[in-house]
Amino acid sequence: MVIKLSDYVTLDDPRLDLRPSWYIGTGDFATELKRYAALTREQAVTIQGRRYPIVDYNRLSHTKGSDGKYHAIYIQINFLKGEYYIGKVNRERWKEVLRYSGSGVLFTKKYSKHSEEFARYYILVCDSAEETEKAEAEIVNADLLRDPFCLNKATGGGGGSQAPITEERKKRQSEYMKAHPEKYQAMREAAKNISQAEIEAQHQKTKKTMSQQKYRDMSRERIANWKEKHPEEYAEARAKNAESIRKKEVQEKRLSTLQKQAEEDPEKYNQRMEKWVECVQSESARKKRSVSFKKYLNEHPAEVKKRCAKAGLKRRRPILMMDPHTDEVLMEFSGLIEAEEWLLKQGKAKGVNPSSSISAACQQKVIPGHGVKRTAFGYKWRYKE
Repeated sequence: MVIKLSDYVTLDDPRLDLRPSWYIGTGDFATELKRYAALTREQAVTIQGRRYPIVDYNRLSHTKGSDGKYHAIYIQINFLKGEYYIGKVNRERWKEVLRYSGSGVLFTKKYSKHSEEFARYYILVCDSAEETEKAEAEIVNADLLRDPFCLNKATGGGGGSQAPITEERKKRQSEYMKAHPEKYQAMREAAKNISQAEIEAQHQKTKKTMSQQKYRDMSRERIANWKEKHPEEYAEARAKNAESIRKKEVQEKRLSTLQKQAEEDPEKYNQRMEKWVECVQSESARKKRSVSFKKYLNEHPAEVKKRCAKAGLKRRRPILMMDPHTDEVLMEFSGLIEAEEWLLKQGKAKGVNPSSSISAACQQKVIPGHGVKRTAFGYKWRYKE
């Protein structure tokens, strides 16, 4: 039997008859239809005159690409409405392949409401992500997008690229989109119909879902596997992340975000800061810092010696104590140690190590949750030079 979804796509299966004669009425028709269609194997999908045999699930589950991952092209079909969506999947685990349904804007909107109406068929097995992109580009072309039953809103072949997203690449993409507006018109129209409130609601829904313990555990497991299987790549990524966090613009952005939260939702901000302080001061965090310091000390003795010398030099740098309002120099100290001793002697500092606060004020450090450190113990502090 040939099921004609549209002038562009047909489903061929001599055993599948969509008339309700096979339906025994034990449940929802759409659910039973999906279950029956998913179990059917001797099928083929014809897209724009080209026939694609349905790939058996068992075969697909035992077929990995040259990179050890699963790569395939699939079609999601809604038999009740005749709509369909074609996409690609590139995943490392078989469970992830089964869990992935698609990412098209219009498709996901319909699938989230009526997932029981869709049946998924894999029509191509590929060797790499590049091969799936090429295959998807050939199938989901500009002609197919003209089909009113097609839920794809952009031509295939996008995404999954390993090329770095540079300014030059963004410029080329922008020029290409302007030169071929017909390819992206449907996508733009679909995007226009989505309000900011819907985007924010989807963001909050995703955030709530991913905050669940099972998803957090999955993320930890993936990171642990990544660290175990690719230690050099993991170390490089961690180093890049640490370098990125230390950038001035990143620190300023994080600070502005915290300040905005403090102004708009002070209760949530205070809870966040209390949690952060509790985490930093916890026994496990202290032990972790101690282990990391000892490891660094053993692996980089020359660097530790250099840093100690630099810290000692800072403690001996002349410091000015200034009036916080007029910037008038009130006192001059030979270094942090002398300033610290004076504060303790005068009773202006209650802690045992006030030099860290003085040093932070001299450098005007950004303190998470507090902003730029400009004063300490009621005074401004600056290095003399």
